[in-house]
Amino acid sequence: MDTRELLDYLTKIESGLENFSYAELKSQDAAALKASFNAFKNGLESRVFGDVKTVPRLNFNNPNKAKQTNETDLHLVANVSHEIRTPLNSIMGFLDLLKDTGLDTRQLELVKAMDVASNSMFNLVNELLEFSKIATGHETYEQVSFKPRNVIDEVAFLCKTLINQKNEVKFSLNYDSGIPEILIGDPAKLSQVLLNLIGNAIKFVEKGSINLTVKLKEDRSKKVFLEFVVADTGIGIANDQLKHIFESYRQADQLNHKKYGGSGLGLSIIKAIIEQQMGCIAVSSQLGMGTTFNVILPYQKASLMAANIQTQETKQTSVSIAGANILVVEDDFLSRKLMESRLKQQGGHPFLAENKEECLYILKTEKIDLILMDMRLPDTTGVQLAKDIQIKVDGPQIPIILLSADIQACLEESYKDYGIVDFMLKPCKTEELLTKIDQYINNDKKESNNPELTLNNLENKPLVDLESLFNECLQKPDLLEELVTMLKNNVVEFIGKTKVHLIEENYSGIGFAAHKIKSSLKMVKANGLLNYVEQIQDFSNNTANLEGIKTQYACFIEAYKVVEVQIDKELARLLNGK
Repeated sequence: MDTRELLDYLTKIESGLENFSYAELKSQDAAALKASFNAFKNGLESRVFGDVKTVPRLNFNNPNKAKQTNETDLHLVANVSHEIRTPLNSIMGFLDLLKDTGLDTRQLELVKAMDVASNSMFNLVNELLEFSKIATGHETYEQVSFKPRNVIDEVAFLCKTLINQKNEVKFSLNYDSGIPEILIGDPAKLSQVLLNLIGNAIKFVEKGSINLTVKLKEDRSKKVFLEFVVADTGIGIANDQLKHIFESYRQADQLNHKKYGGSGLGLSIIKAIIEQQMGCIAVSSQLGMGTTFNVILPYQKASLMAANIQTQETKQTSVSIAGANILVVEDDFLSRKLMESRLKQQGGHPFLAENKEECLYILKTEKIDLILMDMRLPDTTGVQLAKDIQIKVDGPQIPIILLSADIQACLEESYKDYGIVDFMLKPCKTEELLTKIDQYINNDKKESNNPELTLNNLENKPLVDLESLFNECLQKPDLLEELVTMLKNNVVEFIGKTKVHLIEENYSGIGFAAHKIKSSLKMVKANGLLNYVEQIQDFSNNTANLEGIKTQYACFIEAYKVVEVQIDKELARLLNGK
């Protein structure tokens, strides 16, 4: 029997294997048998027909093999996501530019619909990237001082607003007063975990309640363990589905997936984030009764004088790149044009280079203030080009910001030797990009957007005037109380909706929310708060200054804490004195 006859015979055996009953074998043994046969057959074919891709024999008892396969899949996810992010970056950027071209009502509706769709895709890609980062060990966690009460209050404000549309759903917060004022950990990850869990609760509760409880679980000399309990009275989860709740790409019920949407990655990501911080998460549920998530996270204690405390009181800084000469090194045509339009719109002077030669030529003939450089170029890498610039271009070192859609890329310490000062992941929002550029070209030129609007100055002004409102109510206590309650509800709604709009970078939504709250503030003559709101409205409607909005928004929240105390005192005085 020659080789070709043997191959014909093997083909018949292969056909028989397809129809063979493996009832007498374990599934592992059956799979190993088939894999072994395929390896032999492909090896024989490669000898007869040349190089043919072989199927190696699989070791089903080797967990490292499965791990390697899993890591390969995750790298594939990261690479595919990278390829999606590059064109998505252009789509989202050009949509931003299109909004400012004087569209009619119908055109604006279509652009907004496209914007929503692209943002949905952006969120999905981000979830995939987050998943692959966590699974491959590339996720980073901060260790900074922060005030846990501030983080929880911010989450609570947002959640109260999200359920405003559901009149039959109530949100409550219970916070343990024994929790230290300042802790060390990652406040952003804490917000991410709580917003995901409470967001799910809001999604699945049509009528009933959602409660967030934060407790001091254990207090040690240098560390505390906090327990976060999110309990709802929603649709619940059946016992047979509960065990799959933290699995990737799994949801408890396909019908729920169709109704409520989602990628099925959220809880698996949250579980990984918690466990990588040495915490744990558990869930209990009863179908038709509700669900409870328990999260325990450890945090280091910090002194009251700890530096780098993350509070709402952020300094107000103007963002300006006007007159700056910025070199864009990018091989993708659409990305180059998008960056050019963005920079010109903000008063910058962009210079465009497609490759290494064009980049070096511009640097030798023009005075450049900053370089935006893609990590992947056709003839080199961003890091290698930065090294070449240092060698071949005379003069002071020019700051370089690396741009990449590769989830595994990061800013390494050694890069700073070549002038690489920062790194941004594509697609990057316009405001974030401008803030980065401004940070490195205007380091010594920071000025306040509105220096007189500070919390200290606010305290020197009359905070509120309920006397006039009381007289307009014909001195009726019930009516005054009703109006004050309405004011407080409106402020909560403004804070929550503005927070959502900030995340979405929805300037029209921010502007409308600011416009809506102004009448309530005027009613009680809260002029300090009104100043902040008018600044927010101006930044939203006229300059699309996201950083300015964030600053005024943070100041509003801090100022309102002072004003609310004054309102309560004034209300008590008027009601008791009349």
